[in-house]
Amino acid sequence: MLMNANHSDKEIDLASNKNILVLGINKVYFSLLSIYLKNYLSAELVYASYDEFRIHPEKECFKNADLIIFEFDQNETDLVANLISMYKKNFLVFFKERHIEAINHWIELGVKGFFNENRSLDHLLEAVATVQSGKYYISHEDSEIVFKNLEARTTKFKQSLSLMTAINTLTKKEVAVVHAIASNEGSLLKNVSEKMFLSDHTLRNHLQSIYKKLNIRNRIDLYIFYQKNEAIFTEIIASNALSKSEKLRNVQSRFSSEPNRYSEKLSAQS
Repeated sequence: MLMNANHSDKEIDLASNKNILVLGINKVYFSLLSIYLKNYLSAELVYASYDEFRIHPEKECFKNADLIIFEFDQNETDLVANLISMYKKNFLVFFKERHIEAINHWIELGVKGFFNENRSLDHLLEAVATVQSGKYYISHEDSEIVFKNLEARTTKFKQSLSLMTAINTLTKKEVAVVHAIASNEGSLLKNVSEKMFLSDHTLRNHLQSIYKKLNIRNRIDLYIFYQKNEAIFTEIIASNALSKSEKLRNVQSRFSSEPNRYSEKLSAQS
């Protein structure tokens, strides 16, 4: 519930003649919200339910809104995502409890404001004015949590980028060696080298290069590394196989498109 506040010592810069749509919020709460904002806005607030958007997504109230305020509802995340993608509006989210992952998701989708319903009217008016102007609004407490979460996600992204960089330094042959070793856990290197038509010395050289590039020490580390990143290796192997197949088709295509030239060469050689 919104807390009372005194605005005589604070200037609230609310834009005039703006259409504000309130979506999905409890109707009793909407009535209170309308009363609170009525003295500061020249336009009336318009209410719509999630069902209205679900049934009539092209309704005029959605099209004409300059600002859309909606209450966070975990059951309606896909519906709100559709609303955001359809209408490039300024969005302000109301929530009772912090949902940091959801806030990060809304930011990515384009939501610009986040307001805790337990905060004062001053903060509500500030949030509306800020988001109306196209700027972002989030409380200090929430922004601190969001930035910490963002920092963790950035660290994870850097780790993933470092991992992909390391894997991409492997040659096609080294990728094949990794796959062969990991797919034949417990097999002797001699057996693996025979399957790959490599000498023991060559296979060991490949392994030393792989260990260095992936910053691992031995075959046990290699098994663990492969298990964690099997999907990446599977995709690379499939891509390498496709590239090899395409090269073969190109050779066959060139040979079939120029049979006379190849025949003349063969005749000349004989």
